Amino acid sequence: MDKDEKVLLEGKPKFWLFFLISFGASFFGLLFLIFGSIALFEGIKEGEIILILFPHFWIGLILVFGYPIYKFLVYKYTYYAITNKRVIIQKGLIGRDFEIVDFDKITNAEVNVGVLDKLFGGNSGSILISTAGTLTYVRN
Repeated sequence: MDKDEKVLLEGKPKFWLFFLISFGASFFGLLFLIFGSIALFEGIKEGEIILILFPHFWIGLILVFGYPIYKFLVYKYTYYAITNKRVIIQKGLIGRDFEIVDFDKITNAEVNVGVLDKLFGGNSGSILISTAGTLTYVRN
């Protein structure tokens, strides 16, 4: 940060909202496991398919368990700050990734308050910051 830069707002996402988002992927993982199991049982009748060689099983397993575990672990290292000059987002599990967007580069900003935010978050929501020619940065 610069010498004359002041932090206006800083914090972490609300844990349960941050973590609950991962269960959307778990739903699709369950679909993979269900359809994979149907095909597996049809293959068992013919005696040709082995579970660990079946890709739907592994994809479903990763989506059901892997993504929620990842979100749980990465929460500890997720942090955001808004200063009088820029927005700073820190995230990453193994390495630390910093995303820094200066105010003069921001072309659009949105605040979204969803159903889960109303039910579990109190004063929470998502802030989407858009810049010209770059990705949109999201804080959940």
